[in-house]
Amino acid sequence: MTAIIRSLDEAAEIAAEELGIAAGGFALASPEGLAASARRAASFLCPATQRQLVDAVIEVLQPLLASDELQRNRVNTVVEALVLLFMTQDFIATMTLIDNWTVVFALILFVQLLTPMVAAVIHNSRNQNTRSTQTRADDPNRRVTL
Repeated sequence: MTAIIRSLDEAAEIAAEELGIAAGGFALASPEGLAASARRAASFLCPATQRQLVDAVIEVLQPLLASDELQRNRVNTVVEALVLLFMTQDFIATMTLIDNWTVVFALILFVQLLTPMVAAVIHNSRNQNTRSTQTRADDPNRRVTL
């Protein structure tokens, strides 16, 4: 067995490719990268609490990202948005079993209640992205063994 030594940038690039976000040009620290990491963690851990998912994402990405890029509140915001998305999908799937007019009425009410929450999550995520424009604080020559 041979160990391959990679730089942090190479390891982060490999992780982005494995998560399927590299093709879209997204970084690991982007909301898309955090969401992909959270979905991957959920596939292994669920049923799990939101905190367990956030902890798992931070634990895995911490060696690859600087502390200003990987803040708990950013990861928590992304996981919260995913939970809201899945709740919406579950609600729609449940309501399709009922009369069509009931579905339409209930869906309109649900969207009216959910829209402000989703908008707030997206707004907070975008504000946090514009604040963290610094590059990695770690030494670029630091190596990671895979």
